Amino acid sequence: RDGPREYHRGNRWEHPGRQYGGRGHPWYSRFPTNDMHEHRTVEAVRSELSNQVANPFKHQREHCQKDFVAKKVQGILNRITPEKYETLSQQLVDLIAPHMAEESESTTEICKEVSTKIFEKAVGEPQNSTMYADLVQLLHITQQRLTREVRATGRPAAAASIRTLILNRCQRQFYSVCEPSSDPEEFEILHAKHRKRCQGNAKLVAEVYRRKLLPGLIIEEVIHFLVKDDNVVPVADRMEVLSALLTVAGPQMDW
Repeated sequence: RDGPREYHRGNRWEHPGRQYGGRGHPWYSRFPTNDMHEHRTVEAVRSELSNQVANPFKHQREHCQKDFVAKKVQGILNRITPEKYETLSQQLVDLIAPHMAEESESTTEICKEVSTKIFEKAVGEPQNSTMYADLVQLLHITQQRLTREVRATGRPAAAASIRTLILNRCQRQFYSVCEPSSDPEEFEILHAKHRKRCQGNAKLVAEVYRRKLLPGLIIEEVIHFLVKDDNVVPVADRMEVLSALLTVAGPQMDW
């Protein structure tokens, strides 16, 4: 018969366009055609489409960008040494500078990722605590400068501070205890790793304090926690942390 065929489905007839995206399909009205929009400008049609259809790849792009930056940061931190500090620290700044100042979800996630990786490297290498404190200071100064530039243009600045995120991790490390284990040998290994992390954490905090990036009240609070009696952290572990902390920060403190 004349006209488009119709397909029988159950007890009703259905136009094929509703099934395959023809004029009868509800998606069809989202896209401009000559007869529907010939009286409208291209800009008006694009504006309507942008409001109707969300970008399905935006979140995926941000996630891939965060993974790319995190991988590059880890690669730089794996190669950084006191001898290579000048070159690699500048590479790190150049890499994350575009993601440090302007407020966005991706900026916050990248700052968290960078701060976590720097913290983990610092507590794992207590002998290089001075270098990692210099890196924290460099990133803090760079982020402050970029934030001022963003605010000068009237745009919202990033709320996430790499220095603050790292110091928050340091604070949680002070109050942490070694995971228990029923196997004595396994516990000794875990305890040795935990003690190394705590000493690296104490040295990093002390070096950051020496660079005037941490108020003295915070150091005093940590010392009071380490010397009080009702403490879940074993005394021997606390005294090691206190010794590492005061060895570096002690000469700068007002007693």
